[in-house]
Amino acid sequence: MKVLIVHSGPPGEIVFSTVLVRVLKIQIEEAAIFYFTHETGKRILTENPYLDAVWASDNSDDVKACQTNRYDYVLDLSPDFPSWLQTRRLKGKVIRLDKRRWKKWLLTRLKINRMIPMHLIDQYIATASVLNVKNDGMRPDFNIPYRDEVPPDWLPDPFQKGYVAFCISAPHNTRKLPLERMIVLCDRINKPVVLLGNNEDVESGSTIERFFARSASEDVEEGLQALNKKAIVYNACAKFSFNQMASVVRNSRYVFTFDNDFVAIASAFGKESFVLYGNTVTDFGVYPVNSRFTILENNRLACRPCATSGYNKCPRGHFRCMNDIVFDFYLPW
Repeated sequence: MKVLIVHSGPPGEIVFSTVLVRVLKIQIEEAAIFYFTHETGKRILTENPYLDAVWASDNSDDVKACQTNRYDYVLDLSPDFPSWLQTRRLKGKVIRLDKRRWKKWLLTRLKINRMIPMHLIDQYIATASVLNVKNDGMRPDFNIPYRDEVPPDWLPDPFQKGYVAFCISAPHNTRKLPLERMIVLCDRINKPVVLLGNNEDVESGSTIERFFARSASEDVEEGLQALNKKAIVYNACAKFSFNQMASVVRNSRYVFTFDNDFVAIASAFGKESFVLYGNTVTDFGVYPVNSRFTILENNRLACRPCATSGYNKCPRGHFRCMNDIVFDFYLPW
């Protein structure tokens, strides 16, 4: 049996989908599993032992190779218009993920919760229910290529004996802490902290790094003067590829992150994680699995959740979903 998985979503969702890849390969006799995604997704999946081939939609040779095959089933895990255009050219029975858009609309707009609790992994597996596969209860797979491994000596000396990974990137501002609150969180962690993010996070990372590098005689921002400033911070934003950042997460002791791709990465490596939710909620199906985790959120707001994705700024102007989160945690070291 030939099964093609089509997924053009963010890297974290692709990592979560590796559970579906594994159960299809193991639970279906003589199954050939193929994956059609974007170039970043291909780099994530290239070492996955359960895939017979991985193709990228932005590579013409890969597109041709994908379209020339005939499949028994095509599982579309990111159903949208571009995905519909791609799958209509494929030979095989297409089954699309139920994205539960109507229920999400009810929850975000009218605050009526009709969401049946279901992790994104189980939503993916439900898409393949016709194939009678079941969740095996194991972690997602992330096989980092050897060339993308980040050895400890690539980090500054204070971080080679252990560090906390803090992933400060998010697709929308309302899904991450304001800069001042990131500084407070790093101070509360009070351990060596490696900041991870992309090009858009470099400036914020540099500001946080400089703040904790200041001498006691220098002036600090109003409202931050009471901080201990004992944390050691290394800004690694945009210094590593996605796979290399995954390697940094795997070597960390703890992971702090927002509702972003690193939730899936921490789950893949079984890292104890602390996930901060702003305008989104776990009802949407994205949260750590098969590892210890703590959800940090303000669940006493009538306006939350306000969107399934996010906004550039709080629609109400107060941003209490992030500003009022209590940093209550303990890190055995």
